[in-house]
Amino acid sequence: MNELVSIIIPCYNYAHILPQTLDSVLKQTYGQWECIIVDDGSKDNTKEVVHQYITNDSRFKYKYQENKGPNAARNIALLQCNGSFIQFLDADDLLESKKLEIHVNYLKEHSQVDIVYSEARYFTSQEPSLRLYSIYSKPGEDKPWMPKVSGKGEDILIPLLNKNIMVNSSPLLRKTIVDKVGLSDEELWQAEDWHFWIKCALAGAYFQYINHSKTLVLIRFHPFSNSTDRWKMFFSELIMRNKIQQLLVDPKLSKLNKEIRSRLISLLEKLANKTIIYQSKKIGRQRLLELYKTTRKTRLLLYLVYATLFPTKVFAKSITVHVKLFNR
Repeated sequence: MNELVSIIIPCYNYAHILPQTLDSVLKQTYGQWECIIVDDGSKDNTKEVVHQYITNDSRFKYKYQENKGPNAARNIALLQCNGSFIQFLDADDLLESKKLEIHVNYLKEHSQVDIVYSEARYFTSQEPSLRLYSIYSKPGEDKPWMPKVSGKGEDILIPLLNKNIMVNSSPLLRKTIVDKVGLSDEELWQAEDWHFWIKCALAGAYFQYINHSKTLVLIRFHPFSNSTDRWKMFFSELIMRNKIQQLLVDPKLSKLNKEIRSRLISLLEKLANKTIIYQSKKIGRQRLLELYKTTRKTRLLLYLVYATLFPTKVFAKSITVHVKLFNR
């Protein structure tokens, strides 16, 4: 018997490329799916685009929320989905046609496995047929980055604590492990998938990598400002590691996360010092000196950078949530 896959797509202002993503869903050789698109307060015509698909295929569903971030959007879908399996998919990415079929069959044949995943390739809108292993770390470098690890417990937790092992759309998950772990953390706007995989591993999930060319997830690469995205990436990882630290009861794993967190803070301090002149001009040198006298330097530098990068509402919320964590 074919079991239902719930494909969950958060979308914010991607109406211009969303049809490519939805077409890749339609091309799946496994047809027992529902696709829930959660419009995260888009200002474009996302709703109209999705309703064109719903008119032609009732497996597509549309939900709307005020802009709260991708995790909040995924959580809405998780609370309403009906599938035995969960496939997360970003609104600008694509799935190879046999991705669902091969992964569903694998989970059905291997009851001990909770999460099955395969490789990703990257492409640009300008050259959609050109697929690279990785252009996140070094643009243009065709180099594999996934460690391709399998297992549970320390076998998966140690690699996961060192770095993320897969992109958000790579795995197919059993709904049972999602129910066990709970919803995604809505305070995280980046590194949210990494945080979720670690929680799954801590809950005892068995991860399985399989090498199959027809199961690729295709990640659209968007050009970005290296300095801005580096800040967001590193700071988001720091917040994620602060959250994970509270869940690690194993001394070995706790020590590993603390060591990586310390290196990350040192890196952020170095980057912050390079931008402090700009920041001092922005908020005023006298005010900056006053803050130095009353606030721990590390935390001040990080807050200044964070305030520059993230929306005001996100920054204000994160200050109150994370102030105690940065004092540890």
